[in-house]
Amino acid sequence: MPKTIWPFIVLLLVATLATLGAHQTAAAFSAQIIAEHGDITVMAVDGNYDAVFNDGSANAAPRESIAKSYYTTHPDTYDFLLIFTNFSFKLPSSEAVAFYLGVRNDIEGIGLELFDYSAFFGSNGKLQGAIDMGNLADLASDPMDPDFSFTLGTLSHELMHRWGSYIRIQVDDPARDLLGQNGDHWSFLLDTKGSLMYGNPWQDNGDGTFTSLKGRRYYSPLDLYLMGLMDQSEVPPMLLIESPGIDHTQVSKSNVSIAGTARNVTIEEIIAANGERFPDASLSQKHFKIGCVLAVRPGTYTGKELTPIRTILRNWAVWHSGLTNGRSVITIQEHPLESLPYNPGPNQPPHHPRPTPAEVEAAVAWLVDMQADDGSWSDKAGTTEKDTAAALRALRPFSAADASIDAAVAWIGQNTFASGTDYLARLIESLAITQAPDEELLDFSLKLEIEKALDTLTPRE
Repeated sequence: MPKTIWPFIVLLLVATLATLGAHQTAAAFSAQIIAEHGDITVMAVDGNYDAVFNDGSANAAPRESIAKSYYTTHPDTYDFLLIFTNFSFKLPSSEAVAFYLGVRNDIEGIGLELFDYSAFFGSNGKLQGAIDMGNLADLASDPMDPDFSFTLGTLSHELMHRWGSYIRIQVDDPARDLLGQNGDHWSFLLDTKGSLMYGNPWQDNGDGTFTSLKGRRYYSPLDLYLMGLMDQSEVPPMLLIESPGIDHTQVSKSNVSIAGTARNVTIEEIIAANGERFPDASLSQKHFKIGCVLAVRPGTYTGKELTPIRTILRNWAVWHSGLTNGRSVITIQEHPLESLPYNPGPNQPPHHPRPTPAEVEAAVAWLVDMQADDGSWSDKAGTTEKDTAAALRALRPFSAADASIDAAVAWIGQNTFASGTDYLARLIESLAITQAPDEELLDFSLKLEIEKALDTLTPRE
């Protein structure tokens, strides 16, 4: 669909209750778990997965079947199920890219009746709704893709349909009401400060005209109030333009100028028409758990779908926190797998602790014994120079290691090493503090080797 338009459709069971009796039989649709990845559950689904039937009624049975299968391996502790597919299917409208399916509402004052159909989904009054994001292939999943914000905005929009937009103040005059497209988005004429739920940020030009600015970016104060994240005292008056002839059901559009009359709508008016939100912001839920399902057609799962989904989910959690000003948190499927693959860890070398206290002399003897025949030490390939310099420094105080020290100094004198500040610093230190019985020979050797090290570190002109 063209992304210059942002239509999202909400399917609420409260509005489609009459269709529940027309479900497909269990044999007509099946959902079987084929892989568990801790954060994503993969199910092979078979049957009609379309969002709606030909008569426009909601096809809830596939989502119910998926939820019931999900609960066979997960506890009933999730607020929302998020579903991606690897196939295309019929969405609620030709313009829709995703949709929300309401399962339960226990909140007063948001424009919805109270209802609870969670039992149809295998939940005991916990599940609030399901978000169906459609075919993963149609969604931008790369954070560097300019359309990635569209994907995250879609998720946030559909989640918001749990609480809005349903409140009204002018039931008998829709053109002067708060609602617009499909009766579940804000009116084109309402100043929503750029809400993801439509409306526009409106600029009053001071001459009886108004110009829309770029919107669909944020949760408005009214959105946050409906979510239970903002107290009613924090919601400022909202501009509602009365402009006969303008289609109030349009989605947000920027740089549109219209003539009209300004009217302010207050939260007190909204509460008078819809009742106070209960529970209010001091008691409302603010941490939501979301389970994620990838629905695939049998035999089509490849595993390559996991990384794009995880990228979307990881970024959405941060996005949600930003949209709510840190007032709400979403957690993606934190239930651990019941059985994790065994990790044996690295292979440990044989270890035989000595029964008596450690002795320095024994350590010196061990280090001397580890010296190679050419006078060097080497823990592993590529570290010979560093290890030899370190061993020299360690053995310096011990006369029992004099022969090993002489052999190491001789080895250093016979070899040319690649430049490296760390090694050369170790070498200079080791040679400078090393003592040997023949001090005259040692002094000469030290001078040569230190000069050689310095030449390597800073070549002379």
